[in-house]
Amino acid sequence: MVERTQYPGEFDTLWNAYPRRVSKFNAWRVVQRLLKVGITWPELIAAAENYAKSVVGKEQQFIKHASTFYGPGRHWEEFVHPVIEPENEEIDWDKLRERRLRKEDEDRKKLWGEQPSGV
Repeated sequence: MVERTQYPGEFDTLWNAYPRRVSKFNAWRVVQRLLKVGITWPELIAAAENYAKSVVGKEQQFIKHASTFYGPGRHWEEFVHPVIEPENEEIDWDKLRERRLRKEDEDRKKLWGEQPSGV
C-alpha cells in the first residue's frame, strides 16, 4: 500500500496556482529546501501565480515542471515581483547582473552545498 504524502495548506495553494501540475512530490522536496534557507510562502506562491499568468496560451510541453521552476536554476526569482521598468531612468545592467550572480553563488552554496564560483 502506498502512503499519500500530506502537504501543508500553503503548498496546496502554491500547487493549485502553478500552471503545470506534474510530479507533486518532487516539487515539494525542492520547495522544502527553499523554505529552509528563508524563502517565504508568499514569495513562492506569488512566483507561481505570476508564472501562470506569463504562460497563458502556451502548450504544456513548454511550461516548466514545478521542480525545475523552483530548483537550482532559480527560475522562480524572475516571477516573485513582476518587473516594471521605471520611465526615463537608466538601468545599470552590469551592476544588476553582478549582484544577481553573487546572490546565486551564495544561495547555491546554502541550498546545494556547493562552493561559490570563483573559489
